[in-house]
Amino acid sequence: MNELSVVRIPIVSRVGRIWVFVAVCVVLVGVGFGAGWVVRSPQSGAVTAVRAAVVVYATAEMRTVSVGLRAQGVVSDSEKLTVLGTGVTMGSGVDASKPGVEGSKPGGGQEPGGEKGPGGGAGVSGGGRAVVTRVGLGVGDAAVNGELLATVSDRPFFVLGMRIPPFRDLRRGDQGSDVKSLQVALGVSETGVVDSATLRAVQKLYARYGLVPPGGVGAGMYIAAGEILPVSVTPPPVVESVAGVGDVLGAGRPLAILRVGVPTIRFRATVASLSTVKQGALVKISGLKGRVVEGSVTSVSGFRGADSQQASLQPGYEVVVSFTEPPAADEFPTGQSVTVTDAATPPPSLAVPQVAIKQDASGPYVLKAPKDDSGHPGRVSVTVLAQSDGWVAIAAEGLVAGDRVQVQP
Repeated sequence: MNELSVVRIPIVSRVGRIWVFVAVCVVLVGVGFGAGWVVRSPQSGAVTAVRAAVVVYATAEMRTVSVGLRAQGVVSDSEKLTVLGTGVTMGSGVDASKPGVEGSKPGGGQEPGGEKGPGGGAGVSGGGRAVVTRVGLGVGDAAVNGELLATVSDRPFFVLGMRIPPFRDLRRGDQGSDVKSLQVALGVSETGVVDSATLRAVQKLYARYGLVPPGGVGAGMYIAAGEILPVSVTPPPVVESVAGVGDVLGAGRPLAILRVGVPTIRFRATVASLSTVKQGALVKISGLKGRVVEGSVTSVSGFRGADSQQASLQPGYEVVVSFTEPPAADEFPTGQSVTVTDAATPPPSLAVPQVAIKQDASGPYVLKAPKDDSGHPGRVSVTVLAQSDGWVAIAAEGLVAGDRVQVQP
């Protein structure tokens, strides 16, 4: 029997096996890295998209970009005329029917407890009280020439636009400057003498309200200074408050308070905004109730420091604005905050968002978007005309309303 021959396979050394293992690992790692480079997950794609720059565009449009006056002001009080029911005073509540009192006006007034008050005005007889028996004008009404304000103990207070207040009772034949002033208010010939025409006009005034003049309509008729409330004609006073029928007048309870003249608006302009404030410029005044009226800048002071009494008044230039027409008493009350703006609105112009304006050594410019979104934005040089509220009015060749401009990045 033949012996089988045995073929011996060389045994790889231990070191060789290690090198083979390392080589296999390297190959596997390379294959995995290559596959990862070629095949990308959705998450990695999203991260790459976020990292890419996003170009944002805005549309150029025709827009009003105003850099004019815009300020917050406060309604300042006008002068007050207090009608006590026994006389007229300015501001302080002093009885003007009493001659010699500081701040008083000449002329009589109704005095409770006497046939006539000082100066000859009609009064309450028999020690009676001054009681409101009729109200002719309400709050907010204009006290125009010839109106009946009210009656106190059945005696009237007529509103007459007299430049010179009556300082005495007047009878037929009396002469003087107060007579001329009365005749102008009554609309009769200015003779300076109380004549038949003057007395007839007074009688007609009383008759209009169903009243009888002092002394009756006969030879004893006279004109009681205490029944005349002299006021300015232009603008007429406005009733701010008035007592009601049945109210007893006395200390702390006047017949009425009239607002004389027109209230004003006051604010401080800063150095930066002073160029937008011009004396005589027309403005719009906007109140809290949405009411918008016209006015004008009447004065601009020199620079003033901070006001220790009013912390809201910062250093600046004191600006006073007057109403074109007297507002109603409840429309712009004293102390109300208002907005003052230019009356004239500039015409619309080509405008872009402020963030679209770029600047380099050549000047300001914008980047205009390509029409098909496939190209690169084009540079368009611009001239800046005005800036306000995040918008810039520009002049530019090659850019029209509707074109898109780059705002980011």
